[in-house]
Amino acid sequence: MKKYIQYIIAFCLIFSFSISSVYAATPNTISTTEVVYLENGNYVEITTTVTAVSRGTIKDASKEYLYKDYLHRELFSYTLLGRFEYNGSTSKAIDVTASATIYNDDWNLGSHRESYSGNTVYGSATFGGPYIETIGGSISCDKNGNIS
Repeated sequence: MKKYIQYIIAFCLIFSFSISSVYAATPNTISTTEVVYLENGNYVEITTTVTAVSRGTIKDASKEYLYKDYLHRELFSYTLLGRFEYNGSTSKAIDVTASATIYNDDWNLGSHRESYSGNTVYGSATFGGPYIETIGGSISCDKNGNIS
C-alpha cells in the first residue's frame, strides 16, 4: 500500500510539472474591447489584443476596428498589427501590417495606409459603399512593454 501511495504522489508531481511547463510556454495574450458611437448611428468596436512573443523583449499588438451599422450588422473591419521591441529603457516599433475584411456586399476597400515611427505604428483604411468611411488609428508601446 505504501508503494502504491508513493506512485500516486510521483505521478501527481510529474503531471503538475508538465502542466506548468505547457502554460509557461504558452504566449500571454490579453484582449480588451471598447465601442465608439458615431453621429450617423453606426458604431465601431475596437478590440485591442496584446501578445508577449518573447519573455520581456518583444510584443505583438493588434487593433481590430469592426464597423457596424445601427442595426448591429457587421459591414467591414480593418485590423492594424504592430510588433514592438522594448527593454525597460527604450522601445521601438519594428514592423507593421494590416488586413481588411468586407462583411457586406455594398462595401469595398478603397485604400489603406500603414507606417511606423519611433514606438508607434499607424494605419487607416477607407471603405466605399453607400458613403465613404475611414477607420483606423495607432498603437504605441512604452519602454516597459505597456501597449496603448
